[in-house]
Amino acid sequence: MLNVVKMRKTILLLLAVFCMSLVSNAQTELMRNLVLSKNFKTTKEIYPTFTEGVVAYELDIMYIYGDVYIASSMPDSANHSLPIVNNACFFPLVDFFKKNQGEIYPGYDDEVYLFLRLHYDASKTYAKLWDYLKGYYKMLTFRHKKEWQQGKVRIILVGNAPIGQFQRELTSFACAQGSIKDIDSRLDNNIMPIIGIDFENDLKWDGIGNMPFAEFSQLSGWVRAIHEKERKVRVYNCPNDEKIWETVLSSGVDMISTDDLARFKKFTDSRKK
Repeated sequence: MLNVVKMRKTILLLLAVFCMSLVSNAQTELMRNLVLSKNFKTTKEIYPTFTEGVVAYELDIMYIYGDVYIASSMPDSANHSLPIVNNACFFPLVDFFKKNQGEIYPGYDDEVYLFLRLHYDASKTYAKLWDYLKGYYKMLTFRHKKEWQQGKVRIILVGNAPIGQFQRELTSFACAQGSIKDIDSRLDNNIMPIIGIDFENDLKWDGIGNMPFAEFSQLSGWVRAIHEKERKVRVYNCPNDEKIWETVLSSGVDMISTDDLARFKKFTDSRKK
């Protein structure tokens, strides 16, 4: 009898936690202009970011010893503690997807973006990613044959993305981020939905003083041209500075990458006042 009572209490407690999670998630204000650029160190580190309204992430990933880890360089030995990307990122997202009955954030119609910056062997990395992602297809935007299925999470490979490889596949779970040289690319927008602008290499402004008008006009022109192609724009390698963020966003850029979630949240809150 005591075991039954304990079981009922446990079930009620789990239901209460689940309902609180849904209510909290429904009230979360989404940070649509942010890409959180952070390499998670544990399998639980991503969970608090859901309550902050993060809708885009950027991770460094690497094929190491037969699996894909969150890392930007090879560890010193096989006895490392780097997290596997499936455990630290994919599984938590699908966990939230299931808890919220087919949504990451209730009522959020756009996709959650997962930028995966490839290091070392892009082909092997993607092949291993494919093995994981095929189990999460209900959550993902993906292509089967010629048809794209709209999902709640889009996987975007950054760097040496094997575009030819996933174009040839019968079923593909990834797309690629383009660069400034791809502004006029004729690739399907589902294959290249986003153009990345590298603050350090594509812009001359160092963030000191005001951005020269000519350069701001050039940046705004890039953004307009990209938007005309119905693609989004992300600026990365951007300093953590409110004045720089304001200038970049005022040009029409959709997203800025930063590792300082709290500072960017405070900045976006101040823009609403």
